Amino acid sequence: MKSNKFLSPLVAILVASGILFGVSIVVANAQSTDSLPSLAQSIATKFDLNESDVQTLINTYSEQQQEKRLQSMELRQKNRLDKLVSQGKISSSQESNIINELHALRSKYSLFSLQNMTAQQRKQSLKNERTALKSWASSKGIDFRYILPAPVGIHFELGKQSVTPTP
Repeated sequence: MKSNKFLSPLVAILVASGILFGVSIVVANAQSTDSLPSLAQSIATKFDLNESDVQTLINTYSEQQQEKRLQSMELRQKNRLDKLVSQGKISSSQESNIINELHALRSKYSLFSLQNMTAQQRKQSLKNERTALKSWASSKGIDFRYILPAPVGIHFELGKQSVTPTP
């Protein structure tokens, strides 16, 4: 009987301590995650540099890489459209129209604007743009499947989908 009176409070204290310890670990992890320093701040601190100079360098590098990706994408797009012209699937006038329209869309929209949207808003926005692009293609007498390239590794031919290995 005496051991039960002693054992019950001991178990309660241990359980309460365990819960408090667990909660304190969760709170500490949340606080440390919220206060993680930025990349620029980390580099500046590590190498004793001015944080704004490091951030400027990071931003410049990021913009240069984005520009290279855009140029590469435009070159692939131009090559794809040139091939469609040589195959007689589109005219050179249609090719120019496609290039100009896609360039206008890139100027009008940025990926960063999509980041501030919810998943549902992004989905609706992209659906609206796709519908507008289809309508534009139809008004120019261009088959919509020639406007946007297929995802890497997937090629569409006359409405049939075939998956090919990607390099």
